Amino acid sequence: MKISAHILPRRVILALILLLGWGLRLWGLAWGPDQSGAGHPDEWTWQVIEGLSWGQPTYQGIWTQAFFSLAACVRGTISTLAGWLGVWLGEVRTSTELAISARLAGRLTAALLGGAQVWVAYLVGRRFFDSVATGLLAAAVLAVSPLLVAQGHYLSLDVPLGLAVMFCLWTAWKMVDSPGPRALFLAGLALGLTLTTKASGVLVLPVFVGTYALVLQREEPGLRRGALYWPAAWLGGLGLGLVLGYPGFLVRLPEVGDVLSASFSAPSVPGGDWWAYLAGRWSAAQGVLGRAVGLELLLLWLVAAGLMIWRRQWPRLLLMIFPPLYLLAGLTVLKGPVEGQQAGWLPVAALAACWPLVVACRRLPGRWWPAGHLWRGPLLVAGQPAARGRGAGRSPGASQSFSRRPALARRSGQAAARLGPPGAGLPGALLPGSRRRPQRPGPGLAGLCPAFRIAQGL
Repeated sequence: MKISAHILPRRVILALILLLGWGLRLWGLAWGPDQSGAGHPDEWTWQVIEGLSWGQPTYQGIWTQAFFSLAACVRGTISTLAGWLGVWLGEVRTSTELAISARLAGRLTAALLGGAQVWVAYLVGRRFFDSVATGLLAAAVLAVSPLLVAQGHYLSLDVPLGLAVMFCLWTAWKMVDSPGPRALFLAGLALGLTLTTKASGVLVLPVFVGTYALVLQREEPGLRRGALYWPAAWLGGLGLGLVLGYPGFLVRLPEVGDVLSASFSAPSVPGGDWWAYLAGRWSAAQGVLGRAVGLELLLLWLVAAGLMIWRRQWPRLLLMIFPPLYLLAGLTVLKGPVEGQQAGWLPVAALAACWPLVVACRRLPGRWWPAGHLWRGPLLVAGQPAARGRGAGRSPGASQSFSRRPALARRSGQAAARLGPPGAGLPGALLPGSRRRPQRPGPGLAGLCPAFRIAQGL
């Protein structure tokens, strides 16, 4: 039966899910670092945000700066508005006396983009599976996912990369649904922005290759002849996306080669012992997969892959390319914390994992049973990881992935779980000099928002 016929207006539900997702990510955004300076290992990039401006659009040695440029714009906008408001209220004399810190601006941008994943998940899930219920369920799962909520509190590139990959998948569906130069241009633009967000976004390229192959197999008059010229539109969009993400392709062209070669270098292995390195990465990944991602989601993802193959729904298999490819690359050649890398492919995997739940609910008898049982999906996929562990910040994978930075390894779990003082979220943290009470270690993800405390009691 059609479940969406017994669901409240989809826009109302989607708006509520969006508010929930943004609320969980904005809650406690002003956490730490503590007196020792411990924090997320990628948060040194606040210096990049600090150094970017309209007069200085690039940062020396970094070409994956699309996110940092956006964070710099967010910082400038909020600082300007806060300055005008302060002048109007008589708190300051000039608008330049108030400014948001670069670190908090980066976290705020990451949190906003993490919440935007919820909306994009609805779009992609609805289009790929032709199901409003699948889109809403995927949005709900991403809104309350413990790992994604925790990563949304960090100034890192993993959450922005996940959103960029989702945008790529949406353009891939546009290529399948209405192939043409416009769809190819959007696909190239999405890939360019993804590459300039994080270099590992190149792993989404096989999705576009598979999409183009599916389009060429269609038996439509004049389609193959026109498809020969479409790569030119794709290259045009790719060039525009690269320049928008990194203006240095125009203003720092002589340095581009050196910067690119440094970004795609292999990780350094102490002593050259690759087997020990791979074993350590796999052990860390097991801890994150079992506690923060959830074996239920992985099992549903495998069921979805089997259903797609059994029903010969080849376009939907495009969703299944990126997660295992990125997971394998994260264990071998990619650098950085393992739990952060899971945030890159988890949104895509959650999309496919929600579909079997909708298919199963459609088989239930009656009119209201299918829709009533559908909303158990977020508790199954995201609530169980939150109830099993105290949070991704204290999982075995978290402590091992910080092993390259001994100074951070001792307090990485505590710093990730710290909360700002009551009421020290966004409004109070925007103004320098706002008073803050001493911080205390929180209980992992359960301390980041009340929803996890509720989920632990289920």
